[in-house]
Amino acid sequence: MRKFIFIMIEKTYNIGTNIFEVTYNGDISISDMIKHLESSALDKTLPRTLKIITDHSQSNITFKMVDIPDLVKYLTELLKNFTFIKQAIVLNRPYPAAILSILKLKMKDITNYEFEFFLTKEEAIAYLQS
Repeated sequence: MRKFIFIMIEKTYNIGTNIFEVTYNGDISISDMIKHLESSALDKTLPRTLKIITDHSQSNITFKMVDIPDLVKYLTELLKNFTFIKQAIVLNRPYPAAILSILKLKMKDITNYEFEFFLTKEEAIAYLQS
């Protein structure tokens, strides 16, 4: 198991489950999010077909809805580095859920990426293993 700490983002690729585990802690800005996404996309040790569990239960997303178009554009470019990504996102607050729901709507036509929201890590893992 490889473990990295990036700003307030902890990332681990679990070789046993083949799941990339990401935990956000504290305030997460659009800049933090983009840096994390870029470093992950450029990490050639990660599989190009990737399952990700992202835990936002201890984070506070500080970017705004006006940032979403830029994030969509950036994500669309980064996703070209992958064959397919299936992501399960653990949320426990309404604001991150609202932001990520809008993001999901804006990304609905991207064919190599899907994600869903969950209240618990157990639900998220079950989704990734289905």
